[in-house]
Amino acid sequence: MSNLSDTISIRLRQDTDDEGDEMEFKALTTLHVDILQNGNKIGSMEAWLINRSRIPAGYYYTAFDSHSSTCQWLGCAVMEPKLGRTKLESLAPYDNNRSSFIIIHEFNMEDAYKRDENLSAIALSKFLKHNLILQNATMMMYVLPPNFARHDANVFLRNGFFQDPGLARGGGAEQRILVASSYHTKLPLRSSQEVAQVQFVTVPDPQMPQGKDEELLTYTKKTLSGGRGKPDFQTVFGNIDKYLRDGASVKASHAIHVGVANDSEEVVRYLLEKDPSAVNASDASLWTPLMIAATSAAGKATKDGIKDTKVMDLLLSRGADKSLQDNKGMTAYGHYVKQRMDYDEMTSAMCGKRVKTQTVATYKAKHPSERAVQAKLLPPNGPSASDLRGGQVPGIIVYEDEGGFGNDDFFADY
Repeated sequence: MSNLSDTISIRLRQDTDDEGDEMEFKALTTLHVDILQNGNKIGSMEAWLINRSRIPAGYYYTAFDSHSSTCQWLGCAVMEPKLGRTKLESLAPYDNNRSSFIIIHEFNMEDAYKRDENLSAIALSKFLKHNLILQNATMMMYVLPPNFARHDANVFLRNGFFQDPGLARGGGAEQRILVASSYHTKLPLRSSQEVAQVQFVTVPDPQMPQGKDEELLTYTKKTLSGGRGKPDFQTVFGNIDKYLRDGASVKASHAIHVGVANDSEEVVRYLLEKDPSAVNASDASLWTPLMIAATSAAGKATKDGIKDTKVMDLLLSRGADKSLQDNKGMTAYGHYVKQRMDYDEMTSAMCGKRVKTQTVATYKAKHPSERAVQAKLLPPNGPSASDLRGGQVPGIIVYEDEGGFGNDDFFADY
């Protein structure tokens, strides 16, 4: 290995974009790297060195977005928006949020060298131990290509990179993000045998409605959304029946989620008559109709309490399971209480009152009707662990001064 290492070198060129978008704050330097063996080019890398100290507080996401969609996605996945601190507990002990970080977005070897894991690992190590990187960067990240081979991952795993479990639990492309700190990358190169034992967290891709199911979902959205007033339900029911005869499924279409989100007791009742099992149908994020109803109910609270829970009560009367959890491990109860806490905090802040920090375990509802809703939604075995954490994913840091209230993400889909 040592003899092979002696033959490998890198040639690095910096390209500081002083003429770039003003919202990038001249914080980004592109690094072009040639990988050489005995002086001959056998591969290349490209990376972005991002100087966080140049970006004003509150403009981190703006700076990332101004550069590229890849930079924006990775920045949002790993950093919080206010001060650019890492959201990953695995990196926080090693990270100085005013230092630079590296995004390696291209790592390519010539065809004749692609399968030589030792050579690739040594080349990456030479880059990570370059003085420019050692003196400036405390955090690194790389995104494995879609349908990557294990060899692609091993090159980075051997250099101290790892899949952060909290980030990977979100599923999707974030499962392919590998991260490291300067502490990890300074360690000796790991062996192929050692990294072969590393197991990846894998989360199945969510199943979105397709074909006739998608058509029924689109029809239900169009019919109930947009503030057009109550539709002619006999016509609506007739059209739903047609979609069902053509092969659509109440459960797989997520149409009931749309009915609940739009507070249409009539449509929800009709869909449950067609398929009673849809009462516990889960969407791509494992949200059930009851979770949407609970979140919606939380937003209806006034000084006189919550008066309208007809859709939620209908779901409960048809056997909605209060113990089901979404992809963050939260139940309908957890969503309701978290939403109420967020609204209370927002109201206090808008009125200039001191904001009291509360948890799901300590939250005290102000009105008897709010306490009644809590009692209706409480799972038989109590709140889930994720409920008590307010939906915070283990391993992901939520900074108290980050700002932002509410959780209306479900309305974006329904």
